[in-house]
Amino acid sequence: MQTWFFAIIHLSFLGNAGDGVNNRDQWGENTEMNTSTLIWGVLFGSIGLGFFVYGKKQKVIIPLLSGIGLMVLPYIISNLLLLILCGVILIGLPFLVKI
Repeated sequence: MQTWFFAIIHLSFLGNAGDGVNNRDQWGENTEMNTSTLIWGVLFGSIGLGFFVYGKKQKVIIPLLSGIGLMVLPYIISNLLLLILCGVILIGLPFLVKI
């Protein structure tokens, strides 16, 4: 009865390994989405939404633009380290730049 459950788990670990599809872009980087990128994207998107709402209500341009950048960032950058670096910079920007 439980063999179907273990079969599903086993197939989920295989992923796209056996379908013959190349998950590389034109520069040779792996374009497959992984869990880390997804979680960081959700985190940065949530913080970006907070910055966006704050900037819109207070009519302050830097948090507004930083929030938009944080929400769009995971769609543009697929490299995890670059995503984290740019996200941290955009989070710190409203605290460092006061206009």
